[in-house]
Amino acid sequence: MDAAAPVVDRVSDMLLASMDACVIVLGDRLGCWSAIAEAGEAGVDAGGLASACDFHERYAHEWLEAMGSAGLLNVAVTEGGTHRFSLAPGVREVLVDPESPSYLTPFLRQAVSAAAALRALERAYRGGHGVGWSEHDADMRDAQGDANRLQLRDFTGAWVREHLPRAAARLDAGGRAADVGCGYGWASIGLARSFPAAAVDAFDVDAPSIEMTTRNVTDHGLADRVSAHLSGIDAAMPGTYDLAILAEMLHDVPDPIGVLSATRRALAPGGVALVADMKVADEYAVPGDPLERIMYGYSLLVCLPDSMASQPTAATGTVMRPRTLQAYATAAGMRTVELDIEHDGWRFWALTAEE
Repeated sequence: MDAAAPVVDRVSDMLLASMDACVIVLGDRLGCWSAIAEAGEAGVDAGGLASACDFHERYAHEWLEAMGSAGLLNVAVTEGGTHRFSLAPGVREVLVDPESPSYLTPFLRQAVSAAAALRALERAYRGGHGVGWSEHDADMRDAQGDANRLQLRDFTGAWVREHLPRAAARLDAGGRAADVGCGYGWASIGLARSFPAAAVDAFDVDAPSIEMTTRNVTDHGLADRVSAHLSGIDAAMPGTYDLAILAEMLHDVPDPIGVLSATRRALAPGGVALVADMKVADEYAVPGDPLERIMYGYSLLVCLPDSMASQPTAATGTVMRPRTLQAYATAAGMRTVELDIEHDGWRFWALTAEE
């Protein structure tokens, strides 16, 4: 057997997948998927899609045929011989509906945005510096917010109630929570909705993220109980919070020990930090499973370069093994307990101050 044959097949599959991802995201940016979804079973033809989404009909024709060829669109032939296209089963949930737990478009948007930065990444790799989130296409940040919205908004409160009952009781009694590295504020919103007596402070050093947090909080009618701060948790008053949330952010920061130390100081006596980070294996092994490989992709293209955009840096990267997190926590004067929370992409820890 030719040793190259399976590698040729595998790389050919990669080529096809990368092309499909780009075409799917281009359609998302143009509004194609939503327009086809709105058309329902009747579907659209090229002229109808071009008109609905305001782009050239020749491109619409090619895009529709490509997505039909990929099996993502059903194709029907009219009596006049033209083609009409509608969503194939399951496509709405995966590519169109942001409230679906199966919604994956934001991850494709991030992958495509990362590919667009390959020249900047090459320069960073050679120079030993970084590429920050602000240097990527704006869709990188927006897609991250979209990817985390459903789980943080709808499940954070349940995670706290089930696994951190003491913190939940304090929040029910009017306590305070901090959302550290809040991104677009979805964990803050989730906590405020789940604990109506609690107040939440959302912290982030990224100005566009704080702007979106403020907008999202206002849109959810929670501006009276959620405050957004353009700063790190080190700006918080010591001993303030019964709960701190650090959701999918610790591996990104250049100084994770400093962030955890500041979080420990900000916690009230008996307070707890809930850390959610990537679901990677305990130890490096080959071959890695698909999730592990995806995490390495994010690390190489997004998270590690972002952490190296500031110096000095721990240069953690997305593939933060549990022992690394535990070492950071110990250095910050905190002890860790892994929590048994089911999640496809994250692992969870409760961190408390060492006594």
